[in-house]
Amino acid sequence: MVNCEKLEREKIFLVTLFLFRNIYVKIVAPSPIVPTNMIFPFIKYQGTGNDFILFESSKILEDFLTQAKIKELCDRHLGIGSDGLILLCKNAQYDFEMKFYNPDGKLTSLCGNGSRCAVHYAIERGIVKSKTVNFLASDGAHSAELIGPNIIRIKMKNVEKFNKGKRYFIFDTGSPHYILFTRSEINTYKLINTAKKIRFSEKFKAKGINVNIARIRKKGIEIRTYERGVEDETLSCGTGVVAVALASYLYSGSGDNVTVFTKGGELKVKFLFDEEKKFHEIFLEGAVVKIFEGKVEF
Repeated sequence: MVNCEKLEREKIFLVTLFLFRNIYVKIVAPSPIVPTNMIFPFIKYQGTGNDFILFESSKILEDFLTQAKIKELCDRHLGIGSDGLILLCKNAQYDFEMKFYNPDGKLTSLCGNGSRCAVHYAIERGIVKSKTVNFLASDGAHSAELIGPNIIRIKMKNVEKFNKGKRYFIFDTGSPHYILFTRSEINTYKLINTAKKIRFSEKFKAKGINVNIARIRKKGIEIRTYERGVEDETLSCGTGVVAVALASYLYSGSGDNVTVFTKGGELKVKFLFDEEKKFHEIFLEGAVVKIFEGKVEF
């Protein structure tokens, strides 16, 4: 015989258990919370037309800065637009560490003009309390100083090895550079076509190389540069300017204190040379300009 009272009690128990379970899930086990968007301040700098996006680094920011995001930020149509992105990082042994990313989003080698902009920022914002700075870059330690209003001079690494061909020189001044000299009008030289053939040749396509065309004049050296990672001509390249100055010394004896004219302005290079030490006490100096400040939301 069926016990109706017992069945009713069991029914009530099961309904109560079901309702309690639903309430428990809603209270104790909510759906995962999606993080809200983060806002990060940045500053846009340029050194003789070589322009950069600069961030002060943090663990949270570096998590957001994927290769795709850096590429997007550097895009001149879809992002802020720049020749590269600089991260100013804390370092226990130096005033700061500079990480530099090309517009393709890849961490890369030293950027001379970018370094000068980073030094100016560190001094202006009080990260460094003096006009002299010691910082770490991809090729090692560097010193720099503010020597005039917005004029930054950076000491480059010594250059002991270089290659000399029939029509070219190859120097590594923190970044690798291929240098061609011409006696023709430099502004009409077909740099992009020539540079791409060299940069994407079997010898260089894996790691890439920057390509420079230079013309020596009485007033100084004229230069145009095609940069790997940008894969186009830029208005200026600091390591390229240094490489051309050193190559010009060997090519024509142009001197150890020269002015180099880029499309974006002029830079000065000083150095010493001897057969034992080769090129040493190398300095790059010129103006930097803070363009604007802003914030990005990730």
